[in-house]
Amino acid sequence: MTTTLTKEKNRLLDTCSLFAEFVLCSFIGWTYETVLMSIVSGKLLDRGLLHIPICPIYGFGFLLLLLCLRKVKGSLMIFIIGAIATTVLELVSSYLIDYFLGYSLWNYDHFPLNFEGRVCLTASLAFGFMCVIYFQLIRPKFKRIIAKVPQKIMYISCLTFFVIIMIDLCLSV
Repeated sequence: MTTTLTKEKNRLLDTCSLFAEFVLCSFIGWTYETVLMSIVSGKLLDRGLLHIPICPIYGFGFLLLLLCLRKVKGSLMIFIIGAIATTVLELVSSYLIDYFLGYSLWNYDHFPLNFEGRVCLTASLAFGFMCVIYFQLIRPKFKRIIAKVPQKIMYISCLTFFVIIMIDLCLSV
């Protein structure tokens, strides 16, 4: 009985840790998008679809990358696989967003080597580079920090963030 309870607690804690990384990557993505597009446009822009400062597509990209990179070692392979996986995610997401929302959230028409303005080589290379930075530098430190958070605080924080994101999603979309 105790072993089953311990396994369930560990599974819940692992899920909360993954969700915390989902939120972190969504925030990093929002920051990247907001800073980049503010610089390009010359005025402060909020690139999020939601009211809170996150872009969930980056969180989903992180989950996809976890699957793709779980046995991958070395910066070059992380870069290559990360660039390919994020490009595929961006392409599929652009079609889904167009279909369900009826409009595009981004357009790469003005970038060289783009496909239908949905993906481009410049963004793919940037995403590959960000994968290396995240998986080799940020993630190990973040996991050490998360491991020190008391379980009860971790559970409450994850539930709170989840509820906030769901409410914002309902209000925004």
